[in-house]
Amino acid sequence: MEHIGPLVQSLVGLVTEFLREHCSQQEEDGKESEAKKNLTEVCDQLRLTAAKHPPNKEQLTSEITELGNKFTRIVDSILIQHISVSNTILYQQMTAHFKRKCLYLKYECHR
Repeated sequence: MEHIGPLVQSLVGLVTEFLREHCSQQEEDGKESEAKKNLTEVCDQLRLTAAKHPPNKEQLTSEITELGNKFTRIVDSILIQHISVSNTILYQQMTAHFKRKCLYLKYECHR
């Protein structure tokens, strides 16, 4: 338990860095901002809990679990958005290719 403070600081630092790098473009969506705010609050509470001497093991476990759940939701949301954008791009490219193919076939049929 003596190393819990530095470990929590490291974990919170990594989560904060992830949010800064990957959620800044998500900020336009209110849901993303709320999820980021909730995760930041859990990180702050976890820091406070880890700073207590001695830290409460049950509270640490609960807060780390909550942090994991909230972080997973944010990552899932980001992945869903990226997959959706990729699908849209692929569909648009497929549609353009399909249109060219149809025009080509139409041209060939009328020759």
